[in-house]
Amino acid sequence: MKTFPLVVAAGVLSGAAIFANAFAADDEKTAPMPATTQIAVTRSWGDLLAQKPASVRSAGCKLGISAATGAVNGAVVLYCFTEKDPGEVPDGEDTLGPLTVDVEGPGDAIAQVKEKRSALAYARREAAGYLYMKIVPLRIEGKYRVKLSEETKEGDKLVTRVVAEAAVEVAGKPAAQAWSPWCDPDKEQPADALAEGDDEYASMDVANPPGGVALPDWPGYERVAIEKLPKAAQPLPPVFPAETDPSVKLEIKDGDLAVKLDEEISIYFPDEKFLTRWWVNGKPFVPDPAKLPQQKPRALAAPEILVKEARFHMEFHPERLGVKKGDTVAVQLLFCRRGWTALGEAQMARQKEAQLRDGEPVNLLFISRLSNKVEFVYSGDPTKPVQK
Repeated sequence: MKTFPLVVAAGVLSGAAIFANAFAADDEKTAPMPATTQIAVTRSWGDLLAQKPASVRSAGCKLGISAATGAVNGAVVLYCFTEKDPGEVPDGEDTLGPLTVDVEGPGDAIAQVKEKRSALAYARREAAGYLYMKIVPLRIEGKYRVKLSEETKEGDKLVTRVVAEAAVEVAGKPAAQAWSPWCDPDKEQPADALAEGDDEYASMDVANPPGGVALPDWPGYERVAIEKLPKAAQPLPPVFPAETDPSVKLEIKDGDLAVKLDEEISIYFPDEKFLTRWWVNGKPFVPDPAKLPQQKPRALAAPEILVKEARFHMEFHPERLGVKKGDTVAVQLLFCRRGWTALGEAQMARQKEAQLRDGEPVNLLFISRLSNKVEFVYSGDPTKPVQK
């Protein structure tokens, strides 16, 4: 167990932001701009490292995207690898390392919000390279265009130009089975009840969600220093893992859902690190994206305590899943290292503070990790849903 000063970062944040990027030559002596790089699909480290650096003046960036197609309520990942430490990068939700991310989507799929960005400076660190990642949500069907741009100073003018772009097409079918955040329980929960467990585990009252769809998140300004370049076949971190992770162990303990990890999380608000998905009698529950669970604003001024276990005491609402007494209910959790973003008209995010993982082995680098699935028979009593 470790203790550190508490950092709480929670609230309503925009998803990908849109900017209109333009370049105008100010005189005849201005050099012609290099051609825009088309971002290639890269699924492995070998794919990413094989890319030619984009013409980025602050650092030679090798760029990639996880896929050129996607599903409704899905996502793609942008990757940026640099051998040279950019040193200072823009601090904002619309960044990928030293670059700005603009997403043009169908209809009103992307929030038209422009952020005022400050500069985020990391301490210099010698490494084989530096990786940045940015998740692009795909909320509705249609064609998306992703543009990466940089700002440079030419004389007295700040010039913005597009250096790379990619097209992503989203089919009409939703993602295989969407993930939903926990919901706040109906009963009031005092702040001092959020940190039970005698400093050994996090404990929190939650409720099964009525719907809503969310994605794992990853701040595009977060630098990961790579000590040693991985083998070419090593996969790049996907949004969702294909297989369960034995180090994220879910079980039912005294009627609670208990999840054990091999890394530490804060004892406060553990729901900010996990998403859920459900089955009833073996049939997947399909959440309605419009029924986004409401969560109260939260903040806490107290020393942070780090633990490796979270226990969720569930206020069960059978009507939300269409469950009857005797039905078998299954649940699975997705551990999101950098929190999650809920999709909807107002995109809400939890736990998006940068936590640098400099020097972490590449094979341990992930965006999300999948727990095993557990089942219980509904007792008919929502206050004690697990039948003994």
